[in-house]
Amino acid sequence: MISLLSLLLIPQLVYSVNTDLVDYNKFDLDSGVKDIMWCGSSNEMILVLSEKGNVYRSRDRGASWKKIQQALTLSGSKVADENQDVRRKISQIIFRSVRLGSTGINWVTEDCGANVRALNSGKRIHEFQFHPTEKYMALAATWTDCSEFGDDPCKIYKELYFTQDMGQSWKFLKEYVYDFAWGYTAQAQQNKNNKLPKERIFITHDPKASGHQNQDRKTWSPAVNLYYSDDFFKSKKLALNNGNSIIKTELYMFIAKANIREFVEIFVSTQENGFIDFERAKLPVDALASKSFTVMDTSENSVFLHVQNHGPNTPLGNIFISDGFGRNYSLSISNVLRGMELVDFEKVNSLEGVFLANKFNIDHSHDTEFDSKIGGKKKTLSESQIVQERMSQLKRNKQINNNNINKKQQLTKESFIKEGDEFELKDLQQSIRTFITHNKGGKWELIKAPGEDSQNKKINCYVEDDCSLNLEIYSSNGKFAPPYSQESSIGLIIAVGNTGKQLEKKQQGDINTYISRDGGLNWIEVRKGSHIYEVGDHGGLIVMAKNDGLTKEVVYTYNEGLTWHTLEISSEPFTVTNIIIEPNSISQEFVVYGTYYDFSTEVPKGFVVTIDFKSVHEAQCKGADRPGDSDSDYELWTPFDGRHGDQKCFMGQQITYIRRKQSSECFNGEELERKILRSFCQCTEMDYECDYGFKKDGSQCIKEDWIQAGSAKANELTEQQQAMCNANGFYTVSQGYRKVPGNKCIGGIDLNPTVYSCSPVALFSFRSILYVVIIFGILYFGWPIIEAVLIALPIPDPKDIKEKIKSFFNSAMQQKNKFQSSSSTKKSNYAKGFGQAPESLGDSSDEEDTGKINSVQKLSYDSDDDKDHLKDTDLISLDGPTTRDRTGTAAEKIPKLQKPQ
Repeated sequence: MISLLSLLLIPQLVYSVNTDLVDYNKFDLDSGVKDIMWCGSSNEMILVLSEKGNVYRSRDRGASWKKIQQALTLSGSKVADENQDVRRKISQIIFRSVRLGSTGINWVTEDCGANVRALNSGKRIHEFQFHPTEKYMALAATWTDCSEFGDDPCKIYKELYFTQDMGQSWKFLKEYVYDFAWGYTAQAQQNKNNKLPKERIFITHDPKASGHQNQDRKTWSPAVNLYYSDDFFKSKKLALNNGNSIIKTELYMFIAKANIREFVEIFVSTQENGFIDFERAKLPVDALASKSFTVMDTSENSVFLHVQNHGPNTPLGNIFISDGFGRNYSLSISNVLRGMELVDFEKVNSLEGVFLANKFNIDHSHDTEFDSKIGGKKKTLSESQIVQERMSQLKRNKQINNNNINKKQQLTKESFIKEGDEFELKDLQQSIRTFITHNKGGKWELIKAPGEDSQNKKINCYVEDDCSLNLEIYSSNGKFAPPYSQESSIGLIIAVGNTGKQLEKKQQGDINTYISRDGGLNWIEVRKGSHIYEVGDHGGLIVMAKNDGLTKEVVYTYNEGLTWHTLEISSEPFTVTNIIIEPNSISQEFVVYGTYYDFSTEVPKGFVVTIDFKSVHEAQCKGADRPGDSDSDYELWTPFDGRHGDQKCFMGQQITYIRRKQSSECFNGEELERKILRSFCQCTEMDYECDYGFKKDGSQCIKEDWIQAGSAKANELTEQQQAMCNANGFYTVSQGYRKVPGNKCIGGIDLNPTVYSCSPVALFSFRSILYVVIIFGILYFGWPIIEAVLIALPIPDPKDIKEKIKSFFNSAMQQKNKFQSSSSTKKSNYAKGFGQAPESLGDSSDEEDTGKINSVQKLSYDSDDDKDHLKDTDLISLDGPTTRDRTGTAAEKIPKLQKPQ
């Protein structure tokens, strides 16, 4: 009988090859790769889950592999024998961190698979959340089963449990739970003044529910409320009535609140207030009638929010950007495309403030006028009305086509209408164009096309002639790789797309592969056709493979696409699924995986190829301390292309990076530390965006039509101003602009809200005096010094004061004049139209294949995600120290997930 230990020690067949100094190893799997994870303190371990459910483990970044599923199966059989109520086969292995299981036994490991033990038995874990900082604490949700109720009526509902010892024991929390989340964050732990309890848990819960629980999370229920507890629900507190869905990030928590019209309202709280003081997110009126929203990004001190407000079957929505508190939203870009699941919106990780989006572009020469039914006259429509009109035309065309289908097709009209949604998406894609922003959504522009193609042929595509570069993002649903960038590869972006007046998707020949090395300012075409790609060595090494057909090879470049080398890694043609590297993209070891057809067995098989480029270049780059010198491999680089004059500033600062010269074919090494030089810039138009209640009109921000004196929205702003008076002794009136959150500019054009005194008495409050002292300190010493002083002072909530001071700072000089005269001094042309002080608005405010196909949009959160219908098998981010490889053993007593009798 084969022992458990021997099963772990059986080596798997690995083909090792050295070609042109490039070492690679090919390893065959029983089926295609379903999931792949990096693990260990230096990401030296890899775990692979195959489509057939087998798990493979490598301790040396893929140089050798072992199959560990067999050992777990034998161990699990022992567990099943010792727990007589477990009769079902083992079908899932859970690794730290992991989130779901399947019927039977779930497994957990703290050391990347070296040791595994059973996590539970008897119930399927549908959702799983580890605590953000306490490695042994976790929450798990499971659904009841009719077999649990015996002769009593069956009731299907979700139960929530928690563990404080990594699943060795479980305790029941609540039933009829919808969403749940830990109320603690890793960032909170780093804050010395933090008083947030680590035990805080949020749930959405129906306290009066009975019978079956509705499993359709796309249906909003006013009976569901948001609660929280700091003592594992020995007691609970109501946080928000009608709170249905929880979306939590490191800094913000968003709650979808149901209203009587079945639309959703968005409420937000922040980490600073313990996620418990919720305020309604303030969006323009036309964004309120929505049943779905997606939190796109929260990484740069503000929130990008996608709202699908053109109707539930329309693949378009608007993206709004918030202030620094995530509460007040203004339109950033309209009519952004959404595919089957994901929005065509992408953050560029290699440069601050840069984002990409695909939008339905209005051709104003054809689309701005439609025949009016009243008198046959022409009328000018807004962009939103044009979209609605276009969708109506599509529906009318669908009805005409529907009249021509035969009787049998009439019987399947419902499925025909479902196909109509896809038809609308295809039709709209004929008018889709890619836009880029370099100031965090304040201004969006078409992308400048390359001057030549990869065969040195002139392209003749200019933005001035309405021709640009258009990129595939996510709406192709995995057919093409989305744009890819990494923080460790400064300025580098790789993408596939085409040049022209719209995004072409009809033929593969229309799509080529492009690289930008300056954050999207300029692009070059590097390869014909569609490719999958990965970046290593801090951007110094790029590996690609064709993904629009069979291939036997990969290509690689050490000079960001100037020259390419070919490496054949298989004698049999294969289909590439992906190319990945350890999460930091700093090594020179890559993993290529996909499928090929085994003619001997006549079945498709999976494979993993690891490629090690360390031996290609023996010389390490030199001269990082002397960038720009002739004998240095490094240069100084500041993002700049001259399109906005001599301005070399991004997000209010001139940033100079030290990066490897494109022509230097040496390796950076994993220990490279980049130095970044920063200097503050004077404020310009590019540092501002439209404030809440205003919209872009050409180069200016003008008041929205729904902000009128006496309107509900105007009254709401008046209440905000009164609250500011009560708290600070000041109130502000918007000029129509606000500084982009996170922007560091100082002086220059001042478009911040104008500050007014509420009353003379208010000037002598402690907080007012503090503000005045700090404001004049800023004027004398500069903001960076004062900010450092504020952080050092023992102030309970320095960030709150800092944000308010920064809001008032650029209006400090105007404030001096306000006390002497009611008139307002205006600066620059951006206040044009405001001949005097503007009227008060109230009188008329983990790492998987990052960025690529298998793990797209890691910071995208949907309000209506069907979280309870997850796949049966999955691997999440893995961590844990490297340990010696020992046989995995099951716990003697396996806790059952069941509530007290």
